[in-house]
This record gives sequence, structure tokens and C-alpha cells, in this order.
Amino acid sequence: MVRSDTFFPWQHRMLGWLLGWGVGSVVVGAGLATDAQPTVRQIGIQAVAWGAIDAVLAWNGRRSARSRQNESEAEAAKRRPIAEEVKRFRTIIAVNTGLDVLYVLGGLWLAQTAGKRASRRGTGLGIAIQGVFLLGFDGYLWRQLLRQPDNEWSNGA
Repeated sequence: MVRSDTFFPWQHRMLGWLLGWGVGSVVVGAGLATDAQPTVRQIGIQAVAWGAIDAVLAWNGRRSARSRQNESEAEAAKRRPIAEEVKRFRTIIAVNTGLDVLYVLGGLWLAQTAGKRASRRGTGLGIAIQGVFLLGFDGYLWRQLLRQPDNEWSNGA
């Protein structure tokens, strides 16, 4: 049996890392986006765009996890069972991890085939940088989720 008192706080904590990355990417990216070099400018633009998306997704996910953690038993009974929430989150993370590999490979391909087009190289590098973080982050979450194959969530999760 999955315990809501451990899964949702864990999910909230983990999405805090994504929120931090997203906000940091927007801040650093905004500075880089003003650079005179097209490569650096495009890396910055990618950081702002990806960071904003990451921050919004993380904020919404954290809000949902906090809400689920604080709801009454009667409210929880009306929703999807916690075990299904864990399974759903595990599926999302598995799909995201596969997409992250594609982001890294696609970004590197774009940078590699840019030739003399500095802005294209920067776009590719910016995508690859974001993809590398997301691959590490999602890979870590996937590993944590698989450590609990019986869906038992303890306070140490």
C-alpha cells in the first residue's frame, strides 16, 4: 500500500529541484541572451524558454502534490488511489527520460551540423545543456521510483 504521507512530500521536494533549475535557467539565460555573440545569445534564449517551461511545470506539480498531501481522507477517497498516482508519475518520468535522450542527441546534432551558423550552434548547445540536466534529473527520479517496486513509501523515500 502506498502512503500519501510520504509520496506527495517526496514528489513536492523533488519538483523543488526542477523549479530551482527552471528559475535559475531563466535568470542566467536572460543575462546570456543579451550577449553580442550569437552562440552565447542562443544558449541564453534556450535557457530562458526551457527554464520558464520547467518552472511552470514544477510549480504546478508542487502545488498539486501539496494539495494531495493536505487533503482529508474524504477528499482523497474521491480521487485516484495513491498507488495509481505513483504509477502515473513513474510513467511520466519514464517517457520524459526517453525524451531527454532525444533532446540531448538532437541538440548535439544541431550544434554539430551548424557549420558557420553560430546562432544554430548556440541553439543546439542550449537544447543539449537543458536536455543533459533533465536527463540527470529524470534519471534520478526514475531510479528513486524503481527502488520502491512494491509501492511502499517510507519516511526515508
